[in-house]
Amino acid sequence: MPKVIPKLTRPPPTEEKYLLHKIKVLFQKLKRLKEEAGKLTMTDSSRYLRVTWILKCIVILMSTVHLILFVYNSVKICSYHNLQLDFGEGILLGNIRRLLEFKTIYPNIRTEPILGVYPPIYQLLSAGVAIVVGLNL
Repeated sequence: MPKVIPKLTRPPPTEEKYLLHKIKVLFQKLKRLKEEAGKLTMTDSSRYLRVTWILKCIVILMSTVHLILFVYNSVKICSYHNLQLDFGEGILLGNIRRLLEFKTIYPNIRTEPILGVYPPIYQLLSAGVAIVVGLNL
């Protein structure tokens, strides 16, 4: 049970004694507040530390799994020697060139094969960017 701190009703005879008395009362209040805060935050801080430790473990686990899957997929893709990984960019660049020449991206199927995996709006936006930055890969 905390001590009851008496209120200052009248100042002591001298100003120095009054200030010392006031400082003493403030230190008593501070000590009592520290004791109460220590009792409350001890359990809260342990919960906080536990939750942050669990979250850190989850993030480390997810990062590790992601890196393992990335390395696995990279090795698997690199094991195919004749597979061109960036073939879609050339097709997209060809379609952008056709758009910049005001031609259709869907030519006659009897003369040219239709290749493209991107929707037309993406190709139009890419053509706008190609006007600014150029038409090179």
